[in-house]
Amino acid sequence: MPRPSAAPSPALTPALTPAAPSAPGVPSARPGRRARPAAAPVEIELRLQIPPAAREAVRAFLREDGGSAQSLKAVYLDTPDRLLARHAMALRLRKEGRQWVQTLKCGAAHALVRGEHNVPLPAVPGGGQPPVDPQRHAGQAVGDQLLALLDAAARHQGPAAVGLVEGFVTDIQRRSRRQRLRHGTVEFSLDEGELRAPDGAGGWRIWPVCELEIELLGGSPRAVFEAARRWTARGLWLEPRSKAERGERLRRGGGPGQPGPAFGAQPLKLPRGAEVSTLAGAALDNVAAQVLRNAGELCGGAAGAESLHQLRVGLRRLRSLDRLRAGWPGVAPIAAGPALAALFRRLGAARDADALGEGLGAELAAAWAQAQGLAGPPAGFLARAAPAEAVPDPVAELRAAPAQQALLLLLAQSALPAERIAPMLADWTRERARPAAPADRADPAPAAPAAPSQPPAPADLTPAPDPSARAQASARLARWQRRLVREVQAFDRLDDEARHALRKALKRQRYCVELCAGLYGRKPLAAYLKPLRAAQEALGAFNDVCVATAHARAAAEAGQAEGWFALGWLQPRRAQVLAEAGRCLQRFRKAPPPWA
Repeated sequence: MPRPSAAPSPALTPALTPAAPSAPGVPSARPGRRARPAAAPVEIELRLQIPPAAREAVRAFLREDGGSAQSLKAVYLDTPDRLLARHAMALRLRKEGRQWVQTLKCGAAHALVRGEHNVPLPAVPGGGQPPVDPQRHAGQAVGDQLLALLDAAARHQGPAAVGLVEGFVTDIQRRSRRQRLRHGTVEFSLDEGELRAPDGAGGWRIWPVCELEIELLGGSPRAVFEAARRWTARGLWLEPRSKAERGERLRRGGGPGQPGPAFGAQPLKLPRGAEVSTLAGAALDNVAAQVLRNAGELCGGAAGAESLHQLRVGLRRLRSLDRLRAGWPGVAPIAAGPALAALFRRLGAARDADALGEGLGAELAAAWAQAQGLAGPPAGFLARAAPAEAVPDPVAELRAAPAQQALLLLLAQSALPAERIAPMLADWTRERARPAAPADRADPAPAAPAAPSQPPAPADLTPAPDPSARAQASARLARWQRRLVREVQAFDRLDDEARHALRKALKRQRYCVELCAGLYGRKPLAAYLKPLRAAQEALGAFNDVCVATAHARAAAEAGQAEGWFALGWLQPRRAQVLAEAGRCLQRFRKAPPPWA
Protein backbone atom coordinates (compact mmCIF):
# COMPACT_ATOMS: atom_id res chain seq x y z
CA MET A 1 0.00 0.00 0.00
CA PRO A 2 1.57 3.35 -0.94
CA ARG A 3 2.44 5.71 1.85
CA PRO A 4 0.06 8.70 2.03
CA SER A 5 1.51 12.00 0.98
CA ALA A 6 2.67 14.38 3.69
CA ALA A 7 0.72 17.17 2.06
CA PRO A 8 -2.44 17.92 4.03
CA SER A 9 -5.82 17.08 2.62
CA PRO A 10 -7.62 20.29 1.54
CA ALA A 11 -10.69 19.36 3.55
CA LEU A 12 -8.60 18.72 6.65
CA THR A 13 -5.94 21.43 6.56
CA PRO A 14 -5.89 22.66 10.17
CA ALA A 15 -6.03 26.41 10.47
CA LEU A 16 -4.97 26.05 14.12
CA THR A 17 -7.28 28.85 15.10
CA PRO A 18 -10.21 28.73 17.53
CA ALA A 19 -13.29 27.11 16.10
CA ALA A 20 -16.23 29.26 15.21
CA PRO A 21 -17.89 30.79 18.29
CA SER A 22 -20.84 28.47 18.01
CA ALA A 23 -18.73 25.41 17.40
CA PRO A 24 -17.69 24.54 20.94
CA GLY A 25 -21.28 24.41 22.03
CA VAL A 26 -20.28 25.15 25.62
CA PRO A 27 -23.30 25.96 27.75
CA SER A 28 -23.20 29.46 29.19
CA ALA A 29 -24.35 28.21 32.55
CA ARG A 30 -24.19 24.92 34.39
CA PRO A 31 -26.53 22.44 32.72
CA GLY A 32 -29.88 22.11 34.40
CA ARG A 33 -31.34 18.91 35.70
CA ARG A 34 -31.90 16.41 32.95
CA ALA A 35 -32.61 12.75 32.55
CA ARG A 36 -29.93 10.39 33.68
CA PRO A 37 -27.29 10.21 30.92
CA ALA A 38 -27.13 7.10 28.81
CA ALA A 39 -24.12 4.89 29.26
CA ALA A 40 -21.70 5.38 26.41
CA PRO A 41 -21.32 2.44 24.06
CA VAL A 42 -18.25 0.50 25.15
CA GLU A 43 -15.50 -0.19 22.65
CA ILE A 44 -13.39 -3.26 23.42
CA GLU A 45 -10.35 -3.09 21.21
CA LEU A 46 -6.66 -3.98 21.17
CA ARG A 47 -4.07 -2.24 19.05
CA LEU A 48 -0.89 -3.96 17.84
CA GLN A 49 2.14 -2.40 16.19
CA ILE A 50 3.34 -4.18 13.04
CA PRO A 51 7.09 -4.53 12.44
CA PRO A 52 8.27 -4.26 8.81
CA ALA A 53 8.94 -8.01 8.58
CA ALA A 54 5.28 -8.85 9.36
CA ARG A 55 3.51 -6.20 7.28
CA GLU A 56 3.02 -8.23 4.12
CA ALA A 57 1.58 -11.13 6.11
CA VAL A 58 -0.93 -8.79 7.77
CA ARG A 59 -1.87 -7.23 4.42
CA ALA A 60 -2.39 -10.66 2.88
CA PHE A 61 -4.61 -11.71 5.80
CA LEU A 62 -6.73 -8.57 5.45
CA ARG A 63 -7.17 -9.19 1.69
CA GLU A 64 -8.67 -12.63 2.28
CA ASP A 65 -12.43 -12.92 1.83
CA GLY A 66 -12.50 -9.56 0.10
CA GLY A 67 -12.53 -7.33 3.14
CA SER A 68 -13.17 -3.60 2.74
CA ALA A 69 -10.96 -0.57 2.18
CA GLN A 70 -11.67 2.96 3.33
CA SER A 71 -9.93 6.33 3.45
CA LEU A 72 -10.10 7.96 6.92
CA LYS A 73 -9.08 11.59 7.33
CA ALA A 74 -9.60 13.17 10.73
CA VAL A 75 -8.87 16.30 12.69
CA TYR A 76 -8.55 16.23 16.49
CA LEU A 77 -9.58 19.18 18.62
CA ASP A 78 -8.87 20.32 22.16
CA THR A 79 -8.81 23.48 24.26
CA PRO A 80 -5.64 25.62 24.24
CA ASP A 81 -4.57 24.15 27.60
CA ARG A 82 -5.27 20.52 26.56
CA LEU A 83 -8.24 20.07 28.88
CA LEU A 84 -9.52 16.99 27.03
CA ALA A 85 -6.13 15.29 26.75
CA ARG A 86 -5.52 15.83 30.47
CA HIS A 87 -8.76 14.00 31.20
CA ALA A 88 -8.08 11.10 28.78
CA MET A 89 -10.69 12.32 26.30
CA ALA A 90 -10.44 12.77 22.54
CA LEU A 91 -12.80 14.72 20.27
CA ARG A 92 -12.44 14.36 16.52
CA LEU A 93 -14.12 15.04 13.20
CA ARG A 94 -13.44 12.26 10.72
CA LYS A 95 -14.29 11.88 7.06
CA GLU A 96 -15.05 8.22 6.41
CA GLY A 97 -15.31 8.01 2.65
CA ARG A 98 -17.90 10.72 1.99
CA GLN A 99 -19.47 10.67 5.46
CA TRP A 100 -18.37 13.04 8.23
CA VAL A 101 -18.61 11.63 11.78
CA GLN A 102 -18.00 13.43 15.08
CA THR A 103 -16.62 11.10 17.75
CA LEU A 104 -15.92 11.51 21.46
CA LYS A 105 -13.79 8.90 23.22
CA CYS A 106 -12.89 8.47 26.85
CA GLY A 107 -10.84 5.65 28.23
CA ALA A 108 -8.51 4.37 30.93
CA ALA A 109 -4.74 4.09 30.87
CA HIS A 110 -4.84 0.39 29.93
CA ALA A 111 -6.43 1.31 26.56
CA LEU A 112 -8.67 -1.74 26.21
CA VAL A 113 -12.16 -0.64 27.20
CA ARG A 114 -13.11 2.84 26.05
CA GLY A 115 -16.35 4.78 26.05
CA GLU A 116 -17.19 5.99 22.55
CA HIS A 117 -20.03 8.04 21.07
CA ASN A 118 -20.31 8.62 17.31
CA VAL A 119 -22.59 11.15 15.60
CA PRO A 120 -22.91 11.01 11.77
CA LEU A 121 -23.17 14.55 10.41
CA PRO A 122 -25.16 15.90 7.47
CA ALA A 123 -23.25 17.13 4.46
CA VAL A 124 -22.11 20.74 4.47
CA PRO A 125 -22.98 22.83 1.39
CA GLY A 126 -19.92 22.98 -0.80
CA GLY A 127 -18.50 19.79 0.70
CA GLY A 128 -16.46 21.52 3.38
CA GLN A 129 -15.60 20.43 6.89
CA PRO A 130 -18.54 20.73 9.30
CA PRO A 131 -18.11 22.60 12.60
CA VAL A 132 -17.53 20.62 15.77
CA ASP A 133 -20.17 20.84 18.48
CA PRO A 134 -19.73 19.07 21.85
CA GLN A 135 -23.49 19.41 22.47
CA ARG A 136 -23.99 16.59 19.98
CA HIS A 137 -22.85 14.23 22.72
CA ALA A 138 -25.24 15.57 25.38
CA GLY A 139 -27.26 12.88 27.13
CA GLN A 140 -24.40 10.39 26.92
CA ALA A 141 -22.24 9.77 29.99
CA VAL A 142 -19.02 10.71 28.18
CA GLY A 143 -20.71 13.70 26.56
CA ASP A 144 -22.05 15.09 29.82
CA GLN A 145 -18.61 14.62 31.37
CA LEU A 146 -17.08 16.67 28.55
CA LEU A 147 -19.72 19.41 28.81
CA ALA A 148 -19.20 19.64 32.58
CA LEU A 149 -15.43 20.02 32.10
CA LEU A 150 -15.89 22.74 29.48
CA ASP A 151 -18.50 24.52 31.57
CA ALA A 152 -16.31 24.55 34.68
CA ALA A 153 -13.33 25.84 32.70
CA ALA A 154 -15.45 28.58 31.09
CA ARG A 155 -16.75 29.76 34.46
CA HIS A 156 -13.30 29.84 36.10
CA GLN A 157 -11.12 30.97 33.18
CA GLY A 158 -13.49 32.64 30.74
CA PRO A 159 -14.96 31.52 27.39
CA ALA A 160 -11.61 31.79 25.59
CA ALA A 161 -10.26 28.93 27.71
CA VAL A 162 -12.69 26.47 26.15
CA GLY A 163 -12.55 27.53 22.52
CA LEU A 164 -11.72 24.35 20.64
CA VAL A 165 -8.72 24.46 18.34
CA GLU A 166 -7.49 21.93 15.80
CA GLY A 167 -4.32 20.29 17.04
CA PHE A 168 -3.34 17.58 14.55
CA VAL A 169 -4.71 15.54 11.67
CA THR A 170 -4.64 11.88 10.68
CA ASP A 171 -4.55 10.49 7.15
CA ILE A 172 -5.17 6.74 7.24
CA GLN A 173 -5.91 4.04 4.68
CA ARG A 174 -7.86 1.30 6.46
CA ARG A 175 -8.51 -2.23 5.28
CA SER A 176 -10.90 -4.25 7.44
CA ARG A 177 -12.03 -7.83 7.71
CA ARG A 178 -14.51 -9.52 10.04
CA GLN A 179 -13.95 -13.00 11.34
CA ARG A 180 -16.03 -15.33 13.44
CA LEU A 181 -13.86 -16.99 16.09
CA ARG A 182 -14.71 -19.57 18.73
CA HIS A 183 -15.53 -17.01 21.41
CA GLY A 184 -16.97 -14.17 19.34
CA THR A 185 -16.82 -12.04 16.24
CA VAL A 186 -14.00 -9.54 15.79
CA GLU A 187 -13.07 -6.97 13.19
CA PHE A 188 -9.43 -6.69 12.14
CA SER A 189 -8.44 -3.28 10.78
CA LEU A 190 -5.06 -2.54 9.23
CA ASP A 191 -4.33 1.19 9.52
CA GLU A 192 -1.51 2.59 7.37
CA GLY A 193 -0.78 6.27 7.05
CA GLU A 194 0.43 9.04 9.28
CA LEU A 195 -0.35 11.61 11.93
CA ARG A 196 0.60 15.21 11.16
CA ALA A 197 0.99 18.33 13.27
CA PRO A 198 2.33 21.76 12.24
CA ASP A 199 5.97 22.31 13.15
CA GLY A 200 5.60 26.08 13.59
CA ALA A 201 7.76 26.82 10.52
CA GLY A 202 5.23 26.16 7.79
CA GLY A 203 5.89 22.42 7.63
CA TRP A 204 4.66 19.27 9.33
CA ARG A 205 5.90 16.87 11.96
CA ILE A 206 5.07 13.32 10.91
CA TRP A 207 4.34 10.15 12.89
CA PRO A 208 3.99 7.11 10.59
CA VAL A 209 1.21 4.65 11.41
CA CYS A 210 1.17 0.93 10.67
CA GLU A 211 -0.94 -0.98 13.17
CA LEU A 212 -3.55 -3.67 13.48
CA GLU A 213 -6.70 -2.96 15.49
CA ILE A 214 -8.77 -5.87 16.75
CA GLU A 215 -12.27 -4.86 17.89
CA LEU A 216 -14.95 -7.01 19.48
CA LEU A 217 -18.21 -6.92 17.52
CA GLY A 218 -20.05 -9.62 19.47
CA GLY A 219 -19.42 -12.38 21.96
CA SER A 220 -16.80 -12.61 24.69
CA PRO A 221 -13.81 -10.27 25.01
CA ARG A 222 -11.77 -13.45 25.00
CA ALA A 223 -12.09 -13.46 21.20
CA VAL A 224 -10.06 -10.24 20.99
CA PHE A 225 -7.34 -11.61 23.26
CA GLU A 226 -7.12 -14.93 21.43
CA ALA A 227 -6.74 -13.12 18.11
CA ALA A 228 -4.10 -10.77 19.54
CA ARG A 229 -2.23 -13.67 21.07
CA ARG A 230 -1.83 -15.31 17.67
CA TRP A 231 -0.51 -12.12 16.08
CA THR A 232 2.01 -11.53 18.86
CA ALA A 233 3.43 -14.93 17.94
CA ARG A 234 4.15 -13.37 14.51
CA GLY A 235 6.13 -10.44 15.95
CA LEU A 236 3.42 -7.82 16.56
CA TRP A 237 3.32 -6.07 19.94
CA LEU A 238 0.80 -4.25 22.09
CA GLU A 239 0.46 -0.51 21.48
CA PRO A 240 -1.18 1.14 24.53
CA ARG A 241 -0.90 4.66 23.07
CA SER A 242 -3.93 5.78 21.09
CA LYS A 243 -3.64 7.84 17.91
CA ALA A 244 -4.97 10.77 19.91
CA GLU A 245 -2.17 10.44 22.45
CA ARG A 246 0.53 10.11 19.82
CA GLY A 247 -0.91 13.04 17.87
CA GLU A 248 -0.97 15.18 20.99
CA ARG A 249 2.67 14.32 21.64
CA LEU A 250 3.45 15.25 18.04
CA ARG A 251 1.64 18.57 18.45
CA ARG A 252 3.81 19.37 21.46
CA GLY A 253 7.02 18.79 19.52
CA GLY A 254 7.61 15.08 20.15
CA GLY A 255 7.79 12.31 17.63
CA PRO A 256 8.33 8.60 17.07
CA GLY A 257 12.10 8.89 17.39
CA GLN A 258 12.04 10.80 20.66
CA PRO A 259 11.72 9.28 24.15
CA GLY A 260 8.28 9.69 25.63
CA PRO A 261 7.60 10.39 29.29
CA ALA A 262 8.10 7.51 31.69
CA PHE A 263 4.90 6.47 33.47
CA GLY A 264 5.43 6.36 37.22
CA ALA A 265 3.26 4.94 39.98
CA GLN A 266 -0.01 6.86 40.28
CA PRO A 267 -1.90 7.55 43.52
CA LEU A 268 -4.72 5.11 44.14
CA LYS A 269 -7.96 6.52 45.51
CA LEU A 270 -10.17 4.16 47.47
CA PRO A 271 -13.63 4.76 48.92
CA ARG A 272 -13.95 4.76 52.70
CA GLY A 273 -14.79 1.31 53.95
CA ALA A 274 -13.57 -0.33 50.74
CA GLU A 275 -14.05 -4.08 50.52
CA VAL A 276 -11.39 -6.57 49.55
CA SER A 277 -12.68 -6.96 46.00
CA THR A 278 -12.54 -3.19 45.47
CA LEU A 279 -8.97 -2.88 46.70
CA ALA A 280 -7.78 -5.97 44.81
CA GLY A 281 -9.26 -4.81 41.51
CA ALA A 282 -8.32 -1.13 41.76
CA ALA A 283 -4.76 -1.91 42.83
CA LEU A 284 -4.26 -4.38 39.97
CA ASP A 285 -5.58 -1.85 37.45
CA ASN A 286 -3.26 0.81 38.90
CA VAL A 287 -0.15 -1.35 38.71
CA ALA A 288 -1.01 -2.83 35.30
CA ALA A 289 -1.23 0.68 33.84
CA GLN A 290 2.36 1.40 34.92
CA VAL A 291 3.63 -1.89 33.47
CA LEU A 292 1.76 -1.65 30.18
CA ARG A 293 2.49 2.01 29.52
CA ASN A 294 6.23 1.71 30.05
CA ALA A 295 6.38 -1.56 28.12
CA GLY A 296 4.65 0.19 25.23
CA GLU A 297 7.13 3.06 25.28
CA LEU A 298 10.08 0.65 25.29
CA CYS A 299 8.63 -1.43 22.45
CA GLY A 300 8.40 1.78 20.44
CA GLY A 301 12.19 1.74 20.40
CA ALA A 302 12.88 5.32 21.53
CA ALA A 303 12.27 5.18 25.29
CA GLY A 304 15.00 6.20 27.71
CA ALA A 305 16.48 4.51 30.76
CA GLU A 306 13.77 5.98 33.00
CA SER A 307 11.05 4.04 31.17
CA LEU A 308 13.01 0.84 31.78
CA HIS A 309 13.39 1.77 35.44
CA GLN A 310 9.67 2.52 35.80
CA LEU A 311 8.78 -0.73 34.04
CA ARG A 312 10.86 -2.68 36.56
CA VAL A 313 9.27 -0.69 39.40
CA GLY A 314 5.86 -1.61 37.99
CA LEU A 315 6.81 -5.29 37.75
CA ARG A 316 8.09 -5.21 41.35
CA ARG A 317 4.84 -3.55 42.48
CA LEU A 318 2.90 -6.25 40.63
CA ARG A 319 4.75 -9.01 42.41
CA SER A 320 4.28 -7.23 45.75
CA LEU A 321 0.56 -6.86 45.12
CA ASP A 322 0.27 -10.55 44.27
CA ARG A 323 1.84 -11.38 47.64
CA LEU A 324 -0.48 -8.95 49.42
CA ARG A 325 -3.63 -10.40 47.78
CA ALA A 326 -2.64 -14.06 48.23
CA GLY A 327 -5.41 -16.00 49.93
CA TRP A 328 -7.93 -13.16 49.99
CA PRO A 329 -11.46 -14.51 49.53
CA GLY A 330 -12.70 -14.37 45.95
CA VAL A 331 -9.42 -12.93 44.61
CA ALA A 332 -7.51 -14.90 41.97
CA PRO A 333 -3.71 -14.93 41.76
CA ILE A 334 -2.21 -12.69 39.08
CA ALA A 335 -2.03 -15.16 36.19
CA ALA A 336 0.87 -13.44 34.41
CA GLY A 337 2.87 -13.13 37.64
CA PRO A 338 5.42 -15.94 37.07
CA ALA A 339 6.13 -14.95 33.45
CA LEU A 340 6.49 -11.27 34.33
CA ALA A 341 8.74 -12.10 37.29
CA ALA A 342 11.05 -13.91 34.85
CA LEU A 343 10.96 -10.87 32.56
CA PHE A 344 11.85 -8.66 35.54
CA ARG A 345 14.95 -10.74 36.21
CA ARG A 346 16.05 -10.66 32.56
CA LEU A 347 15.71 -6.89 32.46
CA GLY A 348 17.79 -6.51 35.63
CA ALA A 349 21.12 -6.71 33.79
CA ALA A 350 20.03 -4.00 31.34
CA ARG A 351 18.98 -1.75 34.22
CA ASP A 352 22.29 -2.34 36.03
CA ALA A 353 24.15 -1.37 32.85
CA ASP A 354 22.14 1.87 32.65
CA ALA A 355 22.81 2.57 36.33
CA LEU A 356 26.57 2.31 35.76
CA GLY A 357 26.31 5.35 33.51
CA GLU A 358 24.51 7.56 36.03
CA GLY A 359 24.65 8.40 39.74
CA LEU A 360 27.45 6.53 41.46
CA GLY A 361 28.77 5.15 38.17
CA ALA A 362 29.06 8.64 36.66
CA GLU A 363 30.77 9.92 39.82
CA LEU A 364 33.26 7.05 39.71
CA ALA A 365 33.98 7.61 35.99
CA ALA A 366 34.61 11.32 36.67
CA ALA A 367 37.06 10.45 39.47
CA TRP A 368 38.94 8.11 37.11
CA ALA A 369 39.09 10.81 34.41
CA GLN A 370 40.45 13.33 36.89
CA ALA A 371 43.08 10.87 38.16
CA GLN A 372 44.21 10.13 34.60
CA GLY A 373 44.10 13.74 33.40
CA LEU A 374 41.43 12.95 30.81
CA ALA A 375 39.27 15.67 29.29
CA GLY A 376 36.10 13.92 30.42
CA PRO A 377 34.72 10.67 31.81
CA PRO A 378 35.19 7.71 29.43
CA ALA A 379 32.11 6.20 27.83
CA GLY A 380 31.03 2.82 29.20
CA PHE A 381 33.34 2.99 32.21
CA LEU A 382 33.39 -0.49 33.86
CA ALA A 383 30.41 -1.64 31.75
CA ARG A 384 32.65 -3.24 29.14
CA ALA A 385 33.94 -5.65 31.79
CA ALA A 386 30.63 -7.53 31.53
CA PRO A 387 30.20 -9.81 28.49
CA ALA A 388 27.97 -8.17 25.88
CA GLU A 389 25.68 -11.21 25.73
CA ALA A 390 24.99 -10.86 29.49
CA VAL A 391 23.09 -7.59 28.95
CA PRO A 392 19.81 -8.30 27.14
CA ASP A 393 18.19 -5.82 24.78
CA PRO A 394 15.07 -4.62 26.62
CA VAL A 395 13.25 -3.84 23.37
CA ALA A 396 13.83 -7.33 21.97
CA GLU A 397 12.85 -8.92 25.29
CA LEU A 398 9.58 -7.01 25.41
CA ARG A 399 8.64 -7.51 21.77
CA ALA A 400 9.16 -11.27 22.03
CA ALA A 401 6.02 -13.41 22.06
CA PRO A 402 6.39 -14.71 25.67
CA ALA A 403 6.54 -11.18 27.09
CA GLN A 404 3.71 -9.93 24.90
CA GLN A 405 1.44 -12.82 25.84
CA ALA A 406 2.18 -12.24 29.52
CA LEU A 407 1.24 -8.58 29.05
CA LEU A 408 -1.98 -9.64 27.33
CA LEU A 409 -2.81 -11.83 30.33
CA LEU A 410 -2.16 -8.92 32.68
CA LEU A 411 -4.31 -6.57 30.61
CA ALA A 412 -7.18 -9.06 30.51
CA GLN A 413 -7.15 -9.70 34.25
CA SER A 414 -6.93 -6.00 35.12
CA ALA A 415 -9.48 -4.65 32.66
CA LEU A 416 -12.26 -7.23 32.65
CA PRO A 417 -14.47 -8.78 35.36
CA ALA A 418 -13.07 -12.00 36.78
CA GLU A 419 -16.10 -14.09 35.86
CA ARG A 420 -15.78 -13.07 32.18
CA ILE A 421 -12.10 -13.79 31.81
CA ALA A 422 -11.29 -16.51 34.38
CA PRO A 423 -11.63 -19.43 31.91
CA MET A 424 -9.20 -17.77 29.51
CA LEU A 425 -6.66 -17.11 32.26
CA ALA A 426 -6.84 -20.75 33.33
CA ASP A 427 -6.53 -22.06 29.76
CA TRP A 428 -3.59 -19.80 28.88
CA THR A 429 -1.79 -20.85 32.04
CA ARG A 430 -2.19 -24.52 31.10
CA GLU A 431 -1.33 -23.99 27.45
CA ARG A 432 2.02 -22.25 27.86
CA ALA A 433 3.81 -25.36 26.63
CA ARG A 434 1.65 -25.50 23.50
CA PRO A 435 2.40 -22.97 20.73
CA ALA A 436 -0.35 -20.64 19.60
CA ALA A 437 -2.16 -21.37 16.34
CA PRO A 438 -1.09 -19.39 13.25
CA ALA A 439 -2.30 -15.81 13.38
CA ASP A 440 -4.04 -15.91 10.04
CA ARG A 441 -6.33 -18.81 10.95
CA ALA A 442 -9.60 -19.03 12.82
CA ASP A 443 -9.56 -20.78 16.18
CA PRO A 444 -8.78 -24.50 15.88
CA ALA A 445 -11.02 -27.14 17.39
CA PRO A 446 -10.56 -27.61 21.12
CA ALA A 447 -7.56 -29.78 22.00
CA ALA A 448 -6.45 -31.43 25.18
CA PRO A 449 -4.42 -28.91 27.18
CA ALA A 450 -0.73 -29.51 27.78
CA ALA A 451 0.31 -30.38 31.28
CA PRO A 452 1.09 -27.24 33.25
CA SER A 453 4.58 -26.59 34.51
CA GLN A 454 3.57 -24.84 37.72
CA PRO A 455 0.22 -23.08 37.25
CA PRO A 456 -0.96 -20.79 40.02
CA ALA A 457 -3.33 -22.31 42.47
CA PRO A 458 -6.95 -21.75 41.39
CA ALA A 459 -8.86 -19.23 43.43
CA ASP A 460 -12.26 -19.91 44.87
CA LEU A 461 -14.42 -17.35 43.06
CA THR A 462 -17.64 -18.46 44.74
CA PRO A 463 -19.49 -15.34 45.95
CA ALA A 464 -18.95 -14.85 49.65
CA PRO A 465 -19.25 -12.01 52.13
CA ASP A 466 -16.67 -9.39 51.10
CA PRO A 467 -14.57 -8.56 54.16
CA SER A 468 -13.06 -5.20 54.93
CA ALA A 469 -10.02 -4.36 52.82
CA ARG A 470 -8.46 -2.53 55.76
CA ALA A 471 -8.69 -5.58 58.02
CA GLN A 472 -7.25 -7.95 55.42
CA ALA A 473 -4.44 -5.62 54.30
CA SER A 474 -3.52 -4.54 57.83
CA ALA A 475 -3.15 -8.11 59.05
CA ARG A 476 -0.68 -8.96 56.30
CA LEU A 477 1.23 -5.67 56.51
CA ALA A 478 1.55 -6.04 60.28
CA ARG A 479 3.02 -9.52 59.88
CA TRP A 480 5.55 -8.25 57.33
CA GLN A 481 6.36 -5.32 59.62
CA ARG A 482 7.27 -7.61 62.51
CA ARG A 483 9.60 -9.55 60.24
CA LEU A 484 11.21 -6.32 59.01
CA VAL A 485 11.83 -5.12 62.55
CA ARG A 486 13.62 -8.36 63.38
CA GLU A 487 15.83 -8.02 60.30
CA VAL A 488 16.62 -4.39 61.09
CA GLN A 489 17.67 -5.30 64.61
CA ALA A 490 20.14 -7.82 63.17
CA PHE A 491 21.31 -5.54 60.32
CA ASP A 492 24.93 -5.25 61.47
CA ARG A 493 25.28 -9.04 61.42
CA LEU A 494 23.75 -9.57 57.97
CA ASP A 495 25.86 -10.36 54.93
CA ASP A 496 25.40 -8.46 51.66
CA GLU A 497 22.97 -11.01 50.25
CA ALA A 498 20.75 -10.75 53.32
CA ARG A 499 20.92 -6.94 53.18
CA HIS A 500 19.80 -7.08 49.56
CA ALA A 501 16.88 -9.31 50.62
CA LEU A 502 15.99 -6.78 53.31
CA ARG A 503 15.97 -4.02 50.70
CA LYS A 504 13.53 -6.03 48.56
CA ALA A 505 11.30 -6.65 51.60
CA LEU A 506 11.27 -2.91 52.34
CA LYS A 507 10.28 -2.22 48.74
CA ARG A 508 7.43 -4.70 48.99
CA GLN A 509 6.22 -3.09 52.20
CA ARG A 510 6.42 0.38 50.73
CA TYR A 511 4.64 -0.49 47.50
CA CYS A 512 1.83 -2.31 49.29
CA VAL A 513 1.34 0.43 51.88
CA GLU A 514 1.20 3.02 49.09
CA LEU A 515 -1.43 0.95 47.24
CA CYS A 516 -3.45 0.77 50.48
CA ALA A 517 -2.91 4.46 51.32
CA GLY A 518 -6.61 5.28 50.97
CA LEU A 519 -7.41 2.95 53.88
CA TYR A 520 -5.43 4.92 56.46
CA GLY A 521 -5.23 8.42 57.87
CA ARG A 522 -3.05 10.85 55.93
CA LYS A 523 -0.81 11.98 58.81
CA PRO A 524 -0.07 8.51 60.28
CA LEU A 525 0.58 7.27 56.77
CA ALA A 526 3.06 10.06 56.00
CA ALA A 527 4.85 9.57 59.33
CA TYR A 528 5.36 5.90 58.47
CA LEU A 529 6.22 6.19 54.79
CA LYS A 530 8.85 8.91 55.18
CA PRO A 531 11.36 6.79 57.15
CA LEU A 532 10.42 3.68 55.13
CA ARG A 533 11.30 5.40 51.86
CA ALA A 534 14.50 6.81 53.34
CA ALA A 535 15.57 3.34 54.51
CA GLN A 536 14.83 1.81 51.12
CA GLU A 537 16.77 4.55 49.30
CA ALA A 538 19.74 4.18 51.67
CA LEU A 539 19.87 0.45 51.00
CA GLY A 540 19.51 1.24 47.29
CA ALA A 541 22.65 3.39 47.50
CA PHE A 542 24.41 0.47 49.21
CA ASN A 543 23.23 -1.87 46.44
CA ASP A 544 24.65 0.51 43.82
CA VAL A 545 28.03 0.22 45.56
CA CYS A 546 27.76 -3.57 45.52
CA VAL A 547 26.89 -3.64 41.80
CA ALA A 548 29.74 -1.24 40.96
CA THR A 549 32.12 -3.31 43.08
CA ALA A 550 31.19 -6.48 41.20
CA HIS A 551 31.89 -4.77 37.87
CA ALA A 552 35.12 -3.29 39.21
CA ARG A 553 36.26 -6.70 40.38
CA ALA A 554 35.49 -8.19 36.95
CA ALA A 555 37.43 -5.36 35.30
CA ALA A 556 40.40 -5.87 37.62
CA GLU A 557 40.41 -9.61 36.94
CA ALA A 558 40.40 -8.80 33.22
CA GLY A 559 43.56 -6.74 33.71
CA GLN A 560 41.89 -3.31 33.35
CA ALA A 561 43.55 -0.59 35.39
CA GLU A 562 40.28 1.24 35.99
CA GLY A 563 38.98 -1.85 37.81
CA TRP A 564 41.74 -1.62 40.43
CA PHE A 565 41.17 2.13 40.73
CA ALA A 566 37.43 1.61 41.23
CA LEU A 567 37.92 -1.02 43.93
CA GLY A 568 40.05 1.37 45.95
CA TRP A 569 37.67 4.29 45.38
CA LEU A 570 34.59 2.27 46.37
CA GLN A 571 35.94 0.87 49.65
CA PRO A 572 35.46 4.04 51.78
CA ARG A 573 32.15 4.77 49.99
CA ARG A 574 30.86 1.34 51.03
CA ALA A 575 31.54 2.08 54.72
CA GLN A 576 29.87 5.47 54.39
CA VAL A 577 26.64 4.29 52.75
CA LEU A 578 26.41 1.25 55.02
CA ALA A 579 26.53 3.47 58.10
CA GLU A 580 23.86 5.77 56.66
CA ALA A 581 21.65 2.78 55.86
CA GLY A 582 21.92 1.60 59.45
CA ARG A 583 20.82 4.98 60.78
CA CYS A 584 17.86 5.15 58.39
CA LEU A 585 16.76 1.65 59.31
CA GLN A 586 16.75 2.47 63.01
CA ARG A 587 14.50 5.48 62.34
CA PHE A 588 12.17 3.26 60.35
CA ARG A 589 12.09 0.65 63.13
CA LYS A 590 10.76 3.28 65.56
CA ALA A 591 8.04 4.64 63.21
CA PRO A 592 4.51 3.66 64.29
CA PRO A 593 2.58 1.88 61.49
CA PRO A 594 -0.65 3.58 60.34
CA TRP A 595 -2.70 0.48 61.13
CA ALA A 596 -1.53 0.37 64.76
